[in-house]
Amino acid sequence: MLRRTIGHLATREWGAAAAAIGEDAAMRPCPAPVRGQPPAAAPGRVVGWAVGGRAWALAALLTLPLAALASGTAAAGPAADGSLRLNQAEVMALDSPGPGHPVVLPDDWHQRGAARPGSARYRLTTTLPATAAPGAWALWSAQWPLHHRLTLNGEVVSDTLDTHEGLQPRPGPRAVAWPASAQRPGRSNEIVLDMHSGLQAGLGELWVGPQAAIEARALAHRRLTVELPRLLNMLAAGSCLFMGVLWARKRDERALGWFALLGGLMSLRNAMVLDPAGHAPVGWSLVTYLGVVAMAALLGGFAQAVTPRPRRWFPPLLGAVCLFSALNGLVAGTDPAALDQARRWGYALLFPVELLSMGLIVGHLRTLPRVQGLAVGATLAATLLAGVHDWLLHRGELPITGLFWMPWTVPAMVLAFGAVLAARLVAALRAMQDSHRRLEQRVAERTAALEAANAAKTRFLAAASHDLRQPLVTIGLLLGVLRDQLTVPAQQRLAAQLDESVGTMEGLLRGLLDLSRLEAGRTVVDWQPVALAPLLRALVDEARTQAERRGLRLRLRVPPGATVRADAVLLEQIVRNLLGNALRYTMQGGVLLAVRRRGTQWWLAVHDTGPGIAPELQASVFEEFVQGGNPHRDPQQGLGLGLAIVRRAATLMGTDVTLRSQPGRGSGFGVALAAADPAPARTTSAGTTAAPALPAPLPPGTRVWVVEDDATVRQALTERLAAWGAQVTPLAQAAAVSQALTGLAATPGRQPQLLITDLRLPDADGLAVARAVAAACGALPTLLITGNTAPAELDRLSDSGLAVLHKPFRDAALREALAALTSHPPAMRPAG
Repeated sequence: MLRRTIGHLATREWGAAAAAIGEDAAMRPCPAPVRGQPPAAAPGRVVGWAVGGRAWALAALLTLPLAALASGTAAAGPAADGSLRLNQAEVMALDSPGPGHPVVLPDDWHQRGAARPGSARYRLTTTLPATAAPGAWALWSAQWPLHHRLTLNGEVVSDTLDTHEGLQPRPGPRAVAWPASAQRPGRSNEIVLDMHSGLQAGLGELWVGPQAAIEARALAHRRLTVELPRLLNMLAAGSCLFMGVLWARKRDERALGWFALLGGLMSLRNAMVLDPAGHAPVGWSLVTYLGVVAMAALLGGFAQAVTPRPRRWFPPLLGAVCLFSALNGLVAGTDPAALDQARRWGYALLFPVELLSMGLIVGHLRTLPRVQGLAVGATLAATLLAGVHDWLLHRGELPITGLFWMPWTVPAMVLAFGAVLAARLVAALRAMQDSHRRLEQRVAERTAALEAANAAKTRFLAAASHDLRQPLVTIGLLLGVLRDQLTVPAQQRLAAQLDESVGTMEGLLRGLLDLSRLEAGRTVVDWQPVALAPLLRALVDEARTQAERRGLRLRLRVPPGATVRADAVLLEQIVRNLLGNALRYTMQGGVLLAVRRRGTQWWLAVHDTGPGIAPELQASVFEEFVQGGNPHRDPQQGLGLGLAIVRRAATLMGTDVTLRSQPGRGSGFGVALAAADPAPARTTSAGTTAAPALPAPLPPGTRVWVVEDDATVRQALTERLAAWGAQVTPLAQAAAVSQALTGLAATPGRQPQLLITDLRLPDADGLAVARAVAAACGALPTLLITGNTAPAELDRLSDSGLAVLHKPFRDAALREALAALTSHPPAMRPAG
């Protein structure tokens, strides 16, 4: 009962929906029943029976507005553009000479019970206006048979009756121009249309009018029904191609890959079969059928991919159904009848599988946000319903004026899934930005931690080296005093061995001091021309004793006029450390220090015949405390600071240190230096132009104040200075200095002539003591001694302008510093 009611309503409301949309809402007549046509209620029963249920009836109802729009109905009289609508015709058997059955256009063969496929002849008559221009008129219909022969007043106008078609013929829009020779303006014109049809058979309303008006109507209809959905499907195919590219880059997104294939195939299929007026090649109907089978398989693959718990039984079932359907179509081949039978069986099997796929997909949609899940689910369901609708329309079970739905629902489905994908991409981008932000924060925190650790290491080295320097100063000074008093050869040899051990420890601490200075970051490079020959010769002479003691040959090759633009002190540090490193690790053979010209540069290299450096260690030997071949950390081989100092000094001068080494065949370190014009050589602490003589002792009776909190260092300094003839006043701390300054008022002739003060005192700072003494006694030579190598302290001492002697030092270094201080005393800079 419900089925009959829906079918009746569908038929009864058809004319009302068309009249509400078309131009002839007030003028279109209600046709009387014609012979051979069922009564008004019969179409409702036919539709109700054809649709077979509520969903099919709903599909028919939804088709009606689109059908009315596509038919382009207008008034029975002339339209605004001068065209006429023909909706009365006679239909008869093909080649029948007698009168036919009157029908109202559009004529749907399924609704009036005509046999399909089949052939028929339509005869229509119309009177053209007397003012109609010859040759400027045309005929158009939205439902025109593909296989037809059209004659106007007995003259053949269009003939495709025997054209082969790869698809089952179905009516579509077509415009035919009338030749001037066949027109009869002002008189009756007979139009005869012979046609062959497929399952979708019939003839739509005919429009006759000026050719420009008819072509405009045909173009508007084509843009709406062909070009617009084709454009939408091509855009959808492009979106699926983009999804496929994303899947190719991220293969774990299996659902994305399946949907890209599914949506792309459906979009391309829609774009290629949209135009019913075009001819298809042989076998095209089989290709479209196999495409439907492939779409069912891809839908199942997509459903299996999105299911959180894949069903093991589903893939074998899907594969069996799709394989059977495909083989059934291949066996049918291009025979229309056999292929139509294959479609019946294939679609009957594929539709339940597609419903199962939809059920699996719906289960996954619950995991999506509500709006996204509803959008994807609705468009997928609409596409599945559209497939059923289009199949019924293709079978001729729905009115021929209907439009195919899948060209409209597939782009909507792709758009909905694209929106979900876009939302995921946006969420992924946000997550990536958050992750990047967190990573940057972690990197900043880690960098700060590393900087803090490095600062702590520097402070530790400074503090440790200070504490080690104190006893070394005492040992070195007292050892100098002791050697002056020893006369027995055996005792002198023991003192020499002791002196060598103290020298080794001083070398280690000197490396820490040099590294701390370079790490301070405020070393100013003093660019000047430096003659290499005297500098390198002095350094080689300095290292020759060590080479001879180890039985090594030490050679120097340097052109006499080689001059470079460099900082003499930094260059001396580089060469001294490279030489010391080479001599320390070479057991036999020798070391070569060579200079040669390379274009605008001088290449300075140190080669040795040592054990070489393994390739995996060559990148790390320039780091602090890294030593190759010294697993037991023998202090005689240093601390592993020499090459670190070399790299930092070279970096300050804008050059790099290169390393070429092969295990068992020695190593070579090189530095490229810019060539400069020859200039007077710069004397360095190693002595470059000539070996410097020892400084003269202090003038006898020089009054020296020694401020040192360490009793042993204070005593050693006092004895050493006293041995040089100075009058020493030892002071333990700043409070003692204040008392001594107060006592100067009673003995004005006892003001100090030289001040030696430690930087770190228990109750004050050595700089503060120096300023207090200068304020009371006037400017006087001042020497700061310190074992602190912290970068900040080195900067502060450099800013003070005072002479600084770093612990540990020997009596020779102290004597040289005092001689330089008394001859050219530096001025103290204001505090702050």
